[in-house]
Amino acid sequence: MTTGKETMSEGTDAMPVGIASTDQLGRGGNVPRWWHCDTHGPGTHNAWGCPECVREMRAEIARLKAGHDRYEVVRRMNVQQFQAAYVLNRRTGKPFDEIVSDLAPFFGLRVRA
Repeated sequence: MTTGKETMSEGTDAMPVGIASTDQLGRGGNVPRWWHCDTHGPGTHNAWGCPECVREMRAEIARLKAGHDRYEVVRRMNVQQFQAAYVLNRRTGKPFDEIVSDLAPFFGLRVRA
C-alpha cells in the first residue's frame, strides 16, 4: 500500500528502487541509480552501467590477470632461477616483469598481455 509520500530513495510497492520499467527507459524516465556515474555522468539505456567505467574496469582486470600470471611464474621458480632473473634485472636494467614474462613458456605458462 502506498501513501503518496514515498521518496525516490524508498521506492514504492509497485516498483522497487533501482528497477525501471521498459516504457520508462524508452522515454527517458527515471532510470536505476546504478546507471548514473558521479565521474562520467549518466549511462545509456542499452549499457549495463556507465560505459566508461566498464571500459576502465576491463582494463584493470586485464592488468591484474597479467600480474597474477607473472606471480605464478615466480612462484614456480626455485631459488637459483629467481636469483638469475634478479641478477639479470640488476645488470641489464631490463624490467623484472619482462624477464618473468619471457620465462613463462619454460614453465608451461603464458602471461596474458
